[in-house]
Amino acid sequence: MSELQQQIASWVEQGFYQLVKNAEVENFQTIIQAAIDDKRKGREEQAFCDQMMLNLAYYERNAAVWHTIFSAILTGQLAFTAAVVETELLTGQMQVRQEVDEQTEVLLPVFHKEYEAKELTAEIIMYDYAYMSIAHALRVDFLTVCTMQDSREALLEGDATETLRVIDGYVNYYADQFARQLTLH
Repeated sequence: MSELQQQIASWVEQGFYQLVKNAEVENFQTIIQAAIDDKRKGREEQAFCDQMMLNLAYYERNAAVWHTIFSAILTGQLAFTAAVVETELLTGQMQVRQEVDEQTEVLLPVFHKEYEAKELTAEIIMYDYAYMSIAHALRVDFLTVCTMQDSREALLEGDATETLRVIDGYVNYYADQFARQLTLH
């Protein structure tokens, strides 16, 4: 890794540290459990799992949108400003929501096959949901916080693919650390 890329990796590391240093697992626990409870209300087990899986599809597609947006920023195709980031993220999220809604009838049979093939239980799906929810929040928050940093331009000087890889590493690490501490039911 070049010296420049090491400096960028250090900048990203510090950014994530600042982002999560005061985060409390209890807050994630409360928010995620409330969302799970809301999705479970009045639903049988399979309908509940289906709803959770639709949310996982939403988060997975949002991660792809986030990557596209941040890659465009890192390669100079989009301005690195709060207004641009907010607009792009919101637009992307609305498009993903619509896509998932439109594809629900196609996705549900796929999910049902996955339940059996991968032996997915409601508990596994809930923890996947927690992980993806936290990862989504970390991605969005990190990108948003970056727009407020005067030194954010340093990110534009490195290799975009490597920078995204480093960011993904921290997103995955912290999402995993927080999700593992949750007690969901």
